[in-house]
Amino acid sequence: MTRVFVTALFAIALIFASREASAGYTHYWKWLKEPERAALGRCVAEMTRIADARREILSDGAGKTGAEARFDQTCEAFDASDLGCLAFNGVGAEKHETFSFPVSGGAPAFSFVKTALKPYDAVVVAALIVARDHFDPDTLDISSDGDWGVEWESGAKLYSQVLGRRARNPMSEGRTAPPLDDAEEGPSRVDRYGGYAFAVVLVAAIAYIARQVIRRR
Repeated sequence: MTRVFVTALFAIALIFASREASAGYTHYWKWLKEPERAALGRCVAEMTRIADARREILSDGAGKTGAEARFDQTCEAFDASDLGCLAFNGVGAEKHETFSFPVSGGAPAFSFVKTALKPYDAVVVAALIVARDHFDPDTLDISSDGDWGVEWESGAKLYSQVLGRRARNPMSEGRTAPPLDDAEEGPSRVDRYGGYAFAVVLVAAIAYIARQVIRRR
């Protein structure tokens, strides 16, 4: 009975630790040049096609879902009434931070979105793959805490399913997490990796307690 209890406790700890570790999972993009308006319009149009294909798991910038959601009309991060723009988030408990493009968080030079690897992350990934199709690395830098072929796999599949073309790794120079200048605003490294550190400590603590309980039997 003790072993069953310890096993259950350890499993719960692993699940909780996994959620904590993914909480800071982030994608980043930085404009190195001002985007050309026509290209931005084409880019947002394709991103909208992808969002429309998964609208059952998305809400727009106004919180509307389902048929009422308008992903290409809801950018609130900056004044872009004359530019193409797009915004979406998850639904209910699957919400995290709102993804908005071309910028997020009101910082045109450097944008980021934390998704905590919730289901809408696949749509964010697919959208960033679209962004690379329309803007080269000299114009738009894209990076992520995730890896191509691992965390990005579901988004790459969604991209191909909707647009009918092969997904290509959009991350600049194959990088994952970006180098941050001190002057740039973004999630701190403590914030980004704090979840992982907490997960390691929690699992180690549970393992230690489990060993002590078993030894006392």
